[in-house]
Amino acid sequence: AMLTGRYMHVAGHRTQTSLIQSDERNYYRALKEHGVHVQYYGKNDVFNPESFVSSVSEWSSHRGLEYGPLAYPFGEAGYWSMLANGSDVAKDSLENGDYRAVHEARAWLAASPPEPFLLVLNGKGAHPPYGAPSEFHDKWSRDMHALKAAVRLRPPFVPA
Repeated sequence: AMLTGRYMHVAGHRTQTSLIQSDERNYYRALKEHGVHVQYYGKNDVFNPESFVSSVSEWSSHRGLEYGPLAYPFGEAGYWSMLANGSDVAKDSLENGDYRAVHEARAWLAASPPEPFLLVLNGKGAHPPYGAPSEFHDKWSRDMHALKAAVRLRPPFVPA
């Protein structure tokens, strides 16, 4: 909806795995058609191949951060949390695709990009399963019982 201005289901999209098709208008395409350079870094989970070409001027694909296996096996409390074990890649390592995308975007900005432009940084970090570089991931316990005990909800909600 953020890219087309319409609810997903209006065009028959029932899930977020349905990509924007070439016959569907979107904001990036409209901007590109009106002379705006659309510079896109990161994961494409929005456009099909044809609509991507008509909507984006340049693309540099980075797959984000490897996040390790799921933190909880199927059947254990916490499995549906979509939490993953942390990555051994540092937050500021160029092996981290999200960081590499930011690094390249900064270099692109410093190199006098075409104007006007739209810079898109579509990182993997906001997608499940959720993991993080180990220096962040290891700061908190993944013990679901300790987490439940630490959560304090405001009335009228009471933790179970």
